[in-house]
Amino acid sequence: QPLVSIVTPTYNNGSFIRECVESVLQQEYPFVEHIIQDSESTDATKKIIKPYLTEEYKGRIKWVSRKDKGQADGLDQALKRSSGDIIFVLNGDDTLLPYACSWAVAHFKKFPSMAVIYGDVYMVDEKGAITRIGFGGEYDFKKLFCVELVPPAQAAFIQRMYFEKVGLGADPNIDTCPDFEMWVRIGLQFPMKYIPGIISNYRVYPHADSHAPRSALRFYRAKKSVIDRTLENKETPRNIKKLKQRAYASLATWTAREYYQANNFTEGTMFLLRSFQTQPSRAKINALISIFFDSPIAFTKIIGTLLFQLFQRPLIRT
Repeated sequence: QPLVSIVTPTYNNGSFIRECVESVLQQEYPFVEHIIQDSESTDATKKIIKPYLTEEYKGRIKWVSRKDKGQADGLDQALKRSSGDIIFVLNGDDTLLPYACSWAVAHFKKFPSMAVIYGDVYMVDEKGAITRIGFGGEYDFKKLFCVELVPPAQAAFIQRMYFEKVGLGADPNIDTCPDFEMWVRIGLQFPMKYIPGIISNYRVYPHADSHAPRSALRFYRAKKSVIDRTLENKETPRNIKKLKQRAYASLATWTAREYYQANNFTEGTMFLLRSFQTQPSRAKINALISIFFDSPIAFTKIIGTLLFQLFQRPLIRT
């Protein structure tokens, strides 16, 4: 039976880390190791983890507390400590559903040529109440590369043998969103598959990571750096390089959504303008209109903001 490695990079998740660990220990599938990479948390994390570092859990819970350079570096260290045939990244404030590992093993037996199989997640709030379902969506590498498809990292299992062929680990130099870089690197060479099914509880709430506040601009810059270097790579297929305008425009649209969700309508509108400037196609116009109607702010206020920004300041340049 394949070993499943659950990899958890964490920092100051003391409020949730016990739930995370227990969700791994309660897996129906018996062959599971939990790799916990703590970035020298200053809260109660170490005290909470200590009871799990006994003989009772030997071989199942593998905890290390070590300083890292950021989110991606911590993930990279954790991945390289894993030894499983199947790998799953679980944040310290998220939890697995009991059948998740069994689900992955069964589907990889059916589809052994898939490098990644992913499903769906419950989006939950700080107290664990379900707010909505985050659907994975049918896999398409072009959509993934253009940030039109964002597979939920908390519902994605990776086969080690394929991961190793592209370099097992995360890029420690990525400021944030290391999963995007991993998916692009794997997806350029190997297939992935979406299979409907709720895998985990993904917690969404206002918080900061170990090094800097979460922000749409950080996400934008990190994803753009991955797109930049992929397009500049001589080995990248020509059909992917032809996606340049679409990729940058769609990334700007995605970033606008992030800003709107954070109630920052001024910057969100700036990225909408940038998206339209990059690729003013009918599909792009439809995407922008959908953002207008999805936004909690009144349609007229968004139009007013857009017109104000259009005439008062130049388009954002980063």
